[in-house]
Amino acid sequence: MSLSVDYLKYESFNKLKGDLFQYSIQWRNFFPISEIERLGLRYVNNINLDEINPLNWKKYINSNLTSSLKFVKDRNLISRAFHNLELKYEDMNIRFQYGLHNPDYPSIIKEKEFILDYDAYLSREQDINEIPMRLESIMAV
Repeated sequence: MSLSVDYLKYESFNKLKGDLFQYSIQWRNFFPISEIERLGLRYVNNINLDEINPLNWKKYINSNLTSSLKFVKDRNLISRAFHNLELKYEDMNIRFQYGLHNPDYPSIIKEKEFILDYDAYLSREQDINEIPMRLESIMAV
């Protein structure tokens, strides 16, 4: 069982925190639980540009995130360049997925699209009343 809140447009952390607090109260009215096992925030940024070269991101993306593209001798053969980096901060995990996912995969990359997907979460038993405080700790990282 899970509760997920999706936004198409992010307004502010205070609005998100308030919404999640209200949803958790409503959730408890239907499912009388006092603890949750996972709490997280995930931001997926999908950057689509209408430009000719789908592999040139120098103006927009830090070159460290596109360094794997330099490895390939013939860049016109690339069908996907998507990466996963996971970090551990005490009881918090951060999964950062990024790159050229390519909606036309397994065809070569034709569209100029870059994804930055951040998923930060606490994976342990937590009191449901502590959601606002826990969200603050996730956002601090």
